[in-house]
Amino acid sequence: MALRYRLLWYRLLPGARRGECHDDQDSRRNEESSHVSRPRPIHTAGTCRYYTRMREYRRTVQLSRIPEARTALLVILLIQGALPLRAQSPGDPVELTRAEQEGFLLNARIDELQAVGVGVTDSRRATLSDGRLTHDAHVQTVDIYMQKFTAGDKSEMNFRDFWGFNIAAYRLDKLLDLQMVPVSVERLVEGEKASVTWWVDRVLMGMAEYQEGERKPPNLTHFDDQRRLAAAFHQLVLNRDPNLGNSLIDEDWKLWIFDFTRAFRQWKKLDDVKILTRIDRKFYENLRDLDLAAVEREIGPYLRGSELKGLFARRVKLLEHYDKKIKKHGEAVVLIDLSDG
Repeated sequence: MALRYRLLWYRLLPGARRGECHDDQDSRRNEESSHVSRPRPIHTAGTCRYYTRMREYRRTVQLSRIPEARTALLVILLIQGALPLRAQSPGDPVELTRAEQEGFLLNARIDELQAVGVGVTDSRRATLSDGRLTHDAHVQTVDIYMQKFTAGDKSEMNFRDFWGFNIAAYRLDKLLDLQMVPVSVERLVEGEKASVTWWVDRVLMGMAEYQEGERKPPNLTHFDDQRRLAAAFHQLVLNRDPNLGNSLIDEDWKLWIFDFTRAFRQWKKLDDVKILTRIDRKFYENLRDLDLAAVEREIGPYLRGSELKGLFARRVKLLEHYDKKIKKHGEAVVLIDLSDG
């Protein structure tokens, strides 16, 4: 079954064809069984396999721009059970503080590590245990840099797809008291630096399932305001991959957002502000009062200078956007209290 859907994914890739740059079968078999094959940074790549996988990577990004293909890919991910953070490990969910989750992810023993099986970034699902608690985590080690990346008719300079952005997003979430990004820590996994992210508990559905289905939240206005808040955060970190597969809804109708490996672009302008009609008052005030020195201290290790400057510039742009809304419509209309929902 898994093979069938992997072949379907291969056929969906634009221009995919067999017979390109084959390695010997034994090396391929060993690579697949170890789950350690992944694209390397462009300056270290020299193998035929790397360039084959980079071509697939470009096709994947190009495919993600096509709505019909993106929906087909999401269906494949759901069928294979490969959607990152789609469900938690067996057993009743545990209530831990964020600090306790961080400690668990950093120190618990990794008992099992399985490849997600789709895509080119070798995303993996790990089962961790500390002797008292067993829980799953999402492991990402992708670290790709290209001076110029092209997908279809679009290109991007200084392209990065980087595991460390997951940790930067979580730490920024903490500084803003957003409570929407799952806990993510840096840890060595099989000798390689990785982001290890808490597997979301008590998942009700993904955002794609929500949009395609008929089930509605008990408080639609409150849920839509959560979506606006998530969109504001995506603009702040300039996440270029906020697709439906990277949002989950838990049983309390709380929205979770994750997978920020293509966020923190260096540009200083916002992408799209149409949905940003109103915002949670606490987020607005925390963004306004944000300690930039603390931001640099907490996420600076994962961002380059230009990426950090872009983040600070977008913070100003985002505040200016909401200030204009407040001036035009009034504070009572623009600033809402999500905690009341």
